[in-house]
Amino acid sequence: MLVKYKQITKPERLHSLGNAREIGIVYDVKSTEIQSLNAIVHYFESLGKNVMSLGFYNEKESNNLVSDAKTLYFNQKDLDFWKIPKQELVSVFTNQEFDFLLNLDTVGSIPLQAISTFSKARTRMGKHFDQYNFAHDFMVKSDVTSTDDLFASIQKYLK
Repeated sequence: MLVKYKQITKPERLHSLGNAREIGIVYDVKSTEIQSLNAIVHYFESLGKNVMSLGFYNEKESNNLVSDAKTLYFNQKDLDFWKIPKQELVSVFTNQEFDFLLNLDTVGSIPLQAISTFSKARTRMGKHFDQYNFAHDFMVKSDVTSTDDLFASIQKYLK
């Protein structure tokens, strides 16, 4: 179902991290340690980058998670029948023209892969999944299962 949303081929070259200004991060709230996410955000901010993140909480309620200008959240109630995020709820994030979008999904989650697919980021990066090969411009083929390991794999190519 998600494949029908795939983007057209981008004619742009891959930008270097040094030239990037805006970074977007998509992640699963339950499988990402807050310390890990904070370390990733700090890494980019220490390089002078603006960072915005979007976390998916795979429950019907987001409990005590509160969105702000740099950190947004969505949950199961924000998905349609096919588990695709409703555009009106995630468009603030997907319409941002990030230089890099990092998808820290390690399991092939439809909602997280949909965010990458909808994103207007110049370069969308994430773990390779055969069924979502259209969701990213740059994919890391790896068997990593943790956010830290996935970021370390992606980071090698950002430098």
